[in-house]
Amino acid sequence: MVPERIRRVVGRASGYTLAELIVVIAVIGVTIAVAIPSLWTYYRASALRAASEQTVVMLNTARQLAIRLNTTMCVTIDSTGMQYHKDTCSAAAYVMAGTDASGYLQLPSGLTLSGTSNICFG
Repeated sequence: MVPERIRRVVGRASGYTLAELIVVIAVIGVTIAVAIPSLWTYYRASALRAASEQTVVMLNTARQLAIRLNTTMCVTIDSTGMQYHKDTCSAAAYVMAGTDASGYLQLPSGLTLSGTSNICFG
């Protein structure tokens, strides 16, 4: 005959109580609520950094073109993109890989440039 005490231990249902599940869900919720603002700030900062690095690559491309073609390359900038011009800033846009049919390079999304001066590499 099995003693009553052993029968209660063996026959007990296993699992988690409702209170334990609520505590775990609450801890997970608080952790997510604390982490979201810092993750959002990190996302915005990294997106801006990537867009600015891509813009620097576009400007370095104009510099490399000026060196390779042994001429002056002018970069005209508006708020959403830029164009390369060979020899003078008033010349026709330089069409190459990465530009559209009119020679326009679209800036990365979320980035706008301002200024009135053109950049020339010679």
